[in-house]
Amino acid sequence: MKAIWIPGQGCTITQTDSKLLAATFIYSMAFDLLVLILTAYKLLYPATGRSRLVELIFNDGLIFFVIALV
Repeated sequence: MKAIWIPGQGCTITQTDSKLLAATFIYSMAFDLLVLILTAYKLLYPATGRSRLVELIFNDGLIFFVIALV
């Protein structure tokens, strides 16, 4: 990745490696999916009864993952 300084604007990226960016994106999406799966498993099969907080966390986690994909 290369960047240059443009006075009045700041640092601007001029050249990138698309393979590195794709690998980083895939890695971060796989990590987010793993977190979602583990959270969903724990929330769907709790040791005790589900609370409103558990439902809120599950819904927020689902929304986070959907937004991250876009």
